[in-house]
Amino acid sequence: MIHGKHTLKAGLDFRVTRYSRFNPTYSGGQLSFDQGFTQSNYLTADAASGNAAASLLLGYAASGTVSTTVNPAYQWVYYAPWVQDDIHITRRLTVSLGLRWDVVTPLTERYNQLNRGFDASAVNPISSLINQTNFPGYKVMGGLGFVGVNGAARSPYDIDMNNIQPRVGFAFLLNSKTVVRGGWGIYYLNPSDVASSNGFTVSTPYVASLDSNRTSSGDISNPFPNGLIQPTGARGGLSTFLGQAPNFADTTGKIPYVHQFSFGFQRQLPGKMTVDVAYAASRSKELWVNNKGFNALSVSNLAPGDPNQGGNPNYLNAQVPNPFAGLIPGTSLNNATVARSQLLLPYPEFTSFNQLSRNDGRAWYNSMQVSLRKNLSHGLSFMANYALSKTIQQVSYLNPQDSAPGRSLSAWDQPHRLAISPLYELPFGPGRAFLNGHHWLLSRLVGGWDLNMVSIITTGMPMITLGLSRRLFQ
Repeated sequence: MIHGKHTLKAGLDFRVTRYSRFNPTYSGGQLSFDQGFTQSNYLTADAASGNAAASLLLGYAASGTVSTTVNPAYQWVYYAPWVQDDIHITRRLTVSLGLRWDVVTPLTERYNQLNRGFDASAVNPISSLINQTNFPGYKVMGGLGFVGVNGAARSPYDIDMNNIQPRVGFAFLLNSKTVVRGGWGIYYLNPSDVASSNGFTVSTPYVASLDSNRTSSGDISNPFPNGLIQPTGARGGLSTFLGQAPNFADTTGKIPYVHQFSFGFQRQLPGKMTVDVAYAASRSKELWVNNKGFNALSVSNLAPGDPNQGGNPNYLNAQVPNPFAGLIPGTSLNNATVARSQLLLPYPEFTSFNQLSRNDGRAWYNSMQVSLRKNLSHGLSFMANYALSKTIQQVSYLNPQDSAPGRSLSAWDQPHRLAISPLYELPFGPGRAFLNGHHWLLSRLVGGWDLNMVSIITTGMPMITLGLSRRLFQ
């Protein structure tokens, strides 16, 4: 709608995103063969006897597995009303004002095959199985949550409703050949994290032998006689992934956002050329961080093993009686003894694991950008861009005990970047300097060709490409 000095635009951006993923891994089974069952002495491996192909022909596998994996079907629903007003205040000054509100309903999975947070205050059910005679009063806390269970939401995340994005910009005609521009705005990132699905995938291992590989326990005609282990899904509750690393997502569901701003000049030069010089920058907030150790030793528990603080370096590694002995088969926590450091973890019934999708990250980008453009004349046009920039990020923890992520240059930081792209129309054919009046077929075959080059030189590896192109229709 145009009204006086105002040009108003408004609309609604609405999207439904559905994403299905098929993860076959070893769902069809996988078996490996070696020379173990065909070597001369089953207790001693030697290169002179045994053959993997012979073991295969006998049907005696050395190892194998079948995976039952989750095949999720995700969905996000997104809607964003927006409005923009371009105000022609004077002939020389235009101001743009905009406002956008992003609402992203949290991720859901069609069959609720997702975890939701970690209940740190709940007593883990394995506590009731611990031998209270040997470990009087010993109990452990914490366990995974699941979406749609016990009144929990169907999403791993809470909805984030405050994604308001103001934008403002201006253009001012300084004189007949110079324009000043600037702007600032907030932009929200597109959430694509799918949290975790612990408990919905399981592998059934192949049992090769019951007598230390003296004889095979079966053959490949029926490699899994006891059937396949099925995932417990949400039925496992707080007992899911005991003895393992149940990474889980932060339930707050905050969406990262970026402040973008710029200020610069554009100047018209002789020879149909223009030059732009601008400062462009961004400040990214609440970026996702996925390597924050949630089940890690505290600083106070690390101190007795730190010789710099008078501790014994063997203290944390010393083997001590294991309260979980025989209770978590198939894991490293099932033995009679365990390292003291394991029992000092906040949740010792699990190994070390991380809290995902934390909003602790930040990033800073600053740049000076220069662009030189020549419009087509005498068959030649080109564009040259140079950027001097620096990108710093804070998106990864150096140690799980740290209070904030470490600050460093980003992996893609390239302080200098020069891009040159000239284009030259070859002077042959109709309307050109050469072969203009020749036979019409020859004239059209040789006419309409362009020579172009794209050269990108950075502080990393330079890349240069050359190419020819021809317009098929004029």
